[in-house]
Amino acid sequence: MDNDFVPGGTITMRIWRQDGWGHLVAAAAKGDTMKLAQLGVTEEYAGTSPYAKILGPEQKKEWVAHRAFVALFVASHRGHVNTVKFLLSHGADVHSKTPLGRTALHVAAIMGHCECIELLVSCGARALDPDCEGQTAVKLAQLWGQKQSEHALMHVPRPPAGARP
Repeated sequence: MDNDFVPGGTITMRIWRQDGWGHLVAAAAKGDTMKLAQLGVTEEYAGTSPYAKILGPEQKKEWVAHRAFVALFVASHRGHVNTVKFLLSHGADVHSKTPLGRTALHVAAIMGHCECIELLVSCGARALDPDCEGQTAVKLAQLWGQKQSEHALMHVPRPPAGARP
């Protein structure tokens, strides 16, 4: 009926078996940066799967970007700062969104992962960008009683243009 974040909740997903999506999500959930680095989230490893090998250059770029965003979202949800840092330094886009318009910052704010919040904002994530329901990361932190997240969102210095971790 309704999909939303639930702090302390468990996400159950059915993942397409082909192309290593299950391994990618599992590595991101565990914060296994070394494994993640070999699963198509960076340009260097983009051509290692059978599916990636049949893609043209632009399609491969989109494929890598999508995989990097999924990993970023899951790692932010779990609070794996080093994994988030790795993904951002290898080009994961802090502005990418789920079909509901949620970013990695939205989920980090709801889950209370202040270090992830600070890192995401320092790389250009915007605390006041709304999702499809008009909810910002700040509003969601307030809604879920995440006072530390709210404070982190409002007091992190904004990055210079083009900043990366």
